[in-house]
Amino acid sequence: MKYNHRTILAVIAVAATLATAAALRAQDEKAATGQPAAEKAPEKAAPEKKAGAAGAKAAALGEAAAAAHPPNPAVDTIVESKPKTPQELVQAAILLSELDRADLAKQYLDQLLTAKPNAGTLADLARQFGSGPLLQMAGNKSLNPQAQQVADQILGAAAAERRDPARLAAFVKQLGDPSPDLRLTAVTALRNSGPRGAPLLLSALADPAQAKIWPLAREALVGIGSAAVAPLVAAIDAPDARQQVEAIRLLGEIGPPEDAVPYLLVPYLSPKTNSAARRAAEESLRQLVGVLPSKAEAVILLNREARGYLEHERPLRGDESENVAIWQWDPAVKQLAMAEYPPRRAAAFVAARLARDLFELDPDSGSHRRLYLISLLESADYRAGLDSPLPTGPRTDYDRAARLGVDALNDALAQALATGHTAAGKGAAQILGDIGDVRLLTRDGANLSPLVQALRSSDRRLRVAAVEAIMKLKPTAPFAGSSYLTDALADMAAATGHRRAAIAFPTLAPLQELAGMTNALGFESVTATNGRQLVAAATESPDTELILVSGRMNRPATFELVQELLRDPRTADVPICVLAELDERDLDQQVYEKFPRVFVATRPPSLDAMKPIVARGAEIAGDRFVPVKLRQQQAVQALDWLAVLATLPPDIADVRHYEPVVERALYSPLTAPHAAAVMAHLATPSSQRSLIDLASLATQPLAVRRAAGAAFRDSVREFGLRLSPSEILRQYERYNQSAQQDKETQQLLGAVLDVIEKKKGLGAGG
Repeated sequence: MKYNHRTILAVIAVAATLATAAALRAQDEKAATGQPAAEKAPEKAAPEKKAGAAGAKAAALGEAAAAAHPPNPAVDTIVESKPKTPQELVQAAILLSELDRADLAKQYLDQLLTAKPNAGTLADLARQFGSGPLLQMAGNKSLNPQAQQVADQILGAAAAERRDPARLAAFVKQLGDPSPDLRLTAVTALRNSGPRGAPLLLSALADPAQAKIWPLAREALVGIGSAAVAPLVAAIDAPDARQQVEAIRLLGEIGPPEDAVPYLLVPYLSPKTNSAARRAAEESLRQLVGVLPSKAEAVILLNREARGYLEHERPLRGDESENVAIWQWDPAVKQLAMAEYPPRRAAAFVAARLARDLFELDPDSGSHRRLYLISLLESADYRAGLDSPLPTGPRTDYDRAARLGVDALNDALAQALATGHTAAGKGAAQILGDIGDVRLLTRDGANLSPLVQALRSSDRRLRVAAVEAIMKLKPTAPFAGSSYLTDALADMAAATGHRRAAIAFPTLAPLQELAGMTNALGFESVTATNGRQLVAAATESPDTELILVSGRMNRPATFELVQELLRDPRTADVPICVLAELDERDLDQQVYEKFPRVFVATRPPSLDAMKPIVARGAEIAGDRFVPVKLRQQQAVQALDWLAVLATLPPDIADVRHYEPVVERALYSPLTAPHAAAVMAHLATPSSQRSLIDLASLATQPLAVRRAAGAAFRDSVREFGLRLSPSEILRQYERYNQSAQQDKETQQLLGAVLDVIEKKKGLGAGG
């Protein structure tokens, strides 16, 4: 390798520094031990045989290293300096990487990682070396993974230090220091703090007691640049008029117009704005665009911007972690608060803010109200968490949406279903269940109400939210699509608590191989050799997380089978992998590309080859994946609701149609007591038979068997004895055979016979 003169000079200079540091360390060691550093106490001698072996190995390694790397004085100088401190180790690694000695550089990086320097030391390293050399080193494949780990730690510590609230607050205070140098240091640090320094500076600018630092605070805040726009926009919502005015003025100074102007329209045009804020908005608008918009122009602009973000036509770029910071005024803590979201979620928050301003300027528009509600509810659902209900209470997003009334929310739910904004639909369903009444289900006559339509959504969370809302409304009469309610409940109740993979292949041997691979990866695999079997297996339980389909299926063909799975709401969101054979590499992938949750892969020959397919499926599932534990909780709740519906006339809810689903739930310890309660209301011979079979099964937990016995008693009390004579005789035999079993089992079987004997005079069928 040829070395340029800059590298050689750098090596000489740094080597001299490292040598000086080594000499100073030697002096320290001498002072501490009272003997020359080179004259260390002899180590305990190792056995001669081991020493000889180690020496031979070291010699062999030395010969190999010498052959691979010719002598280099620059390298020798660095090694002989014995780098030890974090700064020395990083410097040595950087230089050695430039000298093509990745092997030695990695040793020093390993030493640094082993030493685990604290955050302050790491941040100092970032200041000393800058990000450029660190990123260049991390980009050298021969130095990884060590170089990437070191760079991540150093740059991460530097970023954390820049965002440290206590450190930033100290710099704000330092703006008033008598020392010009300290004031300059504070201004520079606050400029480099990014958006996190903006709230502290804005608070100082709104505080008359800190008037003497206002010029420097303003200078620092303006120096942050466009990164300060988001917190300044959020500060417009602050109740303090001074903060509002300062935020509006600074938006005019910082810009840019495309980022700042949309948020200045309401302060300028709304009659609710105080006079000082309106004047500031007018000045900022003149400064940014030179003209003052009319209300009509503002409505057009805000409508375009809000829709653009909500429909992801206006992309958002995240930071290093690929997240976008969302700033909002938090009335609970009375200050600006920041949270980070993936770009697609963050867009809903931006849309909600713009749509709120749009709705304030034009509250009589139904389309603008829908836009506001959908973006508000979608962002609220992201803030609460997809698996949590919206928080209630004054001044919450729930409260803001509920104040617009049932009709507005019903309208927003219909729009959310039509446009695919299922997170917003989930929030709307929750509120409708709380503030609506049963007329929501019948007001559209023969047409399905939005809540009933939501029962057929491909988004499982929205389906569950719609079920919960309808159950809160307590229907007591038939309504259009009422069977969809029991369909959705039966699907929820079928959760098993296991991850499932549904696999279809026309021949048995490859099918078994695929099932073995998915089982090894934590799935409970169900298999099929034809399309009909696959659809049944995939829709049997909401636990199906992955569907694998051979590209050679017929009757129906693979493409038709995939379409059928995508049409069924129970499997529409499940990732589907179409498996091609090695001689089918030209399988037309374009046919499947239009389906966002379908992908094509070569049939995996091994477990290692299956892992990327499973990972791809999980990636595609994304937000639509519902955790196993939550599915179990939903199964329990669904059975409790089915028990309620089972008491209603069949034209409202025919729960008996789903008896096989309930029977399967009897044999899960988590759901058994709840399933037994449903069986008690079904009034069928098969339900009573299932209950006494479970009560008599010694392999089941005693608590489960007792629940089944109690449910059998309740069923007989309400509907009479519906067992056949042979089934009654069999129960006597079970009791007689229990003489060798435990006392609790004998008592339980005896109690079951007591129920039968009290009713058997009525005859089979009650």
